[in-house]
Amino acid sequence: MSISQAWKKLAALAKTHGLAARVGASTEAAKTPTYGKKPRRGDPTDADVAPWLPAEYRAFVGEVGFVAADFGERARLAFLPPRLVRQVTGAMSDGKTPFDEQRTLREKGSYRWPFAFFAGYDLADVNGWCFAPKDDATPAPLVWAVEESVPVKRLGSFDVWASKEIARLTAKIESAAKAARVVRALREEFGLEHDEPLPRVALDDFGA
Repeated sequence: MSISQAWKKLAALAKTHGLAARVGASTEAAKTPTYGKKPRRGDPTDADVAPWLPAEYRAFVGEVGFVAADFGERARLAFLPPRLVRQVTGAMSDGKTPFDEQRTLREKGSYRWPFAFFAGYDLADVNGWCFAPKDDATPAPLVWAVEESVPVKRLGSFDVWASKEIARLTAKIESAAKAARVVRALREEFGLEHDEPLPRVALDDFGA
């Protein structure tokens, strides 16, 4: 099964178990609390991040779009649309150079971007996943875990990482009983009555 098929299966399962609203497009509200609509000075351009977006990732978002799923804490994943890829990448640190120095180089246009943040679960604190090289000798982009803006752990190819993440989300709602627990927890999180519909998933849920 391809990762696109696996995502579609996840969406179908969510619909079966009353969670259709929590899987869908990574939509943005008119105003976002953390990232503005306009690029900030020193943010990367499309050309800066393009080398880090592998063909497998491009094929996935080309087929299913920039999608998100939110089943509650530790079960959340949003693939970012291009503007937010650039902006959240711009909030990252390489963990080596002081951030103020990085920002100065970025604003001068002389910074060589070593990563691209493409998916997250907590965008306000820059937690999620980026593409970055294994090392200088292996420049091909791999997925890295990002914690508080810094790449901290290499996870492997996009296909391998995406398969595991989608499988993890699927397992969260794979039975009616598990899905019912997720629905109850989400209703409590959003302060909803038992008969109120769950809100549609949006990037604001991820701190965008």
